[in-house]
Amino acid sequence: MTASDYKARIAVLEAENAGLRIQVARIPLLESEHIALRQQILVLEQKLSDLVNKMEQMAVRKDSSNSGMPPSGDLHRKTKKYRAVSRAVSQGTKVRR
Repeated sequence: MTASDYKARIAVLEAENAGLRIQVARIPLLESEHIALRQQILVLEQKLSDLVNKMEQMAVRKDSSNSGMPPSGDLHRKTKKYRAVSRAVSQGTKVRR
Protein backbone atom coordinates (compact mmCIF):
# COMPACT_ATOMS: atom_id res chain seq x y z
CA MET A 1 0.00 0.00 0.00
CA THR A 2 1.15 3.46 -0.76
CA ALA A 3 1.01 6.52 1.47
CA SER A 4 -2.05 7.82 -0.36
CA ASP A 5 -3.82 4.48 0.23
CA TYR A 6 -3.10 4.77 3.95
CA LYS A 7 -4.37 8.35 4.01
CA ALA A 8 -7.58 7.30 2.26
CA ARG A 9 -8.06 4.42 4.70
CA ILE A 10 -7.43 6.75 7.66
CA ALA A 11 -10.05 9.20 6.32
CA VAL A 12 -12.62 6.40 6.05
CA LEU A 13 -11.84 5.18 9.59
CA GLU A 14 -12.02 8.72 11.01
CA ALA A 15 -15.44 9.27 9.40
CA GLU A 16 -16.65 5.96 10.79
CA ASN A 17 -15.24 6.89 14.20
CA ALA A 18 -17.10 10.24 14.13
CA GLY A 19 -20.37 8.46 13.38
CA LEU A 20 -19.82 6.01 16.23
CA ARG A 21 -19.07 8.88 18.65
CA ILE A 22 -22.41 10.48 17.76
CA GLN A 23 -24.20 7.19 18.40
CA VAL A 24 -22.40 6.69 21.74
CA ALA A 25 -23.31 10.23 22.81
CA ARG A 26 -27.02 9.39 22.29
CA ILE A 27 -26.94 6.32 24.57
CA PRO A 28 -27.83 8.18 27.83
CA LEU A 29 -30.76 9.91 26.12
CA LEU A 30 -32.00 6.62 24.71
CA GLU A 31 -31.66 4.92 28.10
CA SER A 32 -33.74 7.60 29.84
CA GLU A 33 -36.34 7.38 27.06
CA HIS A 34 -36.41 3.60 27.51
CA ILE A 35 -37.05 3.97 31.26
CA ALA A 36 -39.88 6.45 30.64
CA LEU A 37 -41.48 4.15 28.09
CA ARG A 38 -41.25 1.15 30.43
CA GLN A 39 -43.03 3.16 33.14
CA GLN A 40 -45.71 4.15 30.66
CA ILE A 41 -46.15 0.50 29.67
CA LEU A 42 -46.60 -0.49 33.32
CA VAL A 43 -49.29 2.19 33.82
CA LEU A 44 -51.11 1.12 30.66
CA GLU A 45 -50.92 -2.56 31.64
CA GLN A 46 -52.50 -1.70 35.01
CA LYS A 47 -55.28 0.28 33.31
CA LEU A 48 -55.91 -2.59 30.92
CA SER A 49 -56.08 -5.04 33.80
CA ASP A 50 -58.56 -2.79 35.64
CA LEU A 51 -60.74 -2.50 32.53
CA VAL A 52 -60.71 -6.26 31.95
CA ASN A 53 -61.75 -6.85 35.57
CA LYS A 54 -64.51 -4.28 35.25
CA MET A 55 -65.79 -5.93 32.06
CA GLU A 56 -65.75 -9.34 33.73
CA GLN A 57 -67.76 -7.98 36.65
CA MET A 58 -70.29 -6.44 34.28
CA ALA A 59 -70.64 -9.70 32.36
CA VAL A 60 -71.59 -11.55 35.55
CA ARG A 61 -74.64 -9.35 36.16
CA LYS A 62 -77.94 -10.97 35.21
CA ASP A 63 -81.58 -10.02 34.90
CA SER A 64 -83.36 -10.78 38.19
CA SER A 65 -86.37 -12.16 36.35
CA ASN A 66 -84.47 -15.38 35.82
CA SER A 67 -81.94 -15.38 38.62
CA GLY A 68 -81.59 -14.94 42.34
CA MET A 69 -80.17 -11.46 41.91
CA PRO A 70 -82.23 -8.62 43.46
CA PRO A 71 -83.94 -6.13 41.12
CA SER A 72 -81.39 -3.44 41.95
CA GLY A 73 -78.90 -5.48 39.97
CA ASP A 74 -81.06 -5.53 36.82
CA LEU A 75 -79.45 -4.17 33.73
CA HIS A 76 -82.75 -3.15 32.10
CA ARG A 77 -85.11 -1.96 34.83
CA LYS A 78 -88.43 -0.62 33.74
CA THR A 79 -89.07 2.93 34.83
CA LYS A 80 -92.20 3.78 36.79
CA LYS A 81 -93.72 5.24 33.64
CA TYR A 82 -93.71 1.85 31.88
CA ARG A 83 -94.82 -0.36 34.77
CA ALA A 84 -98.24 -1.94 34.64
CA VAL A 85 -100.94 -0.23 36.67
CA SER A 86 -102.18 -2.43 39.52
CA ARG A 87 -105.81 -3.53 39.53
CA ALA A 88 -106.60 -1.79 42.85
CA VAL A 89 -105.31 1.56 41.59
CA SER A 90 -107.12 1.28 38.25
CA GLN A 91 -110.45 0.55 40.05
CA GLY A 92 -110.02 3.51 42.37
CA THR A 93 -109.95 1.47 45.60
CA LYS A 94 -107.55 2.19 48.40
CA VAL A 95 -104.71 -0.20 48.97
CA ARG A 96 -103.89 -1.09 52.57
CA ARG A 97 -100.28 -0.85 53.57
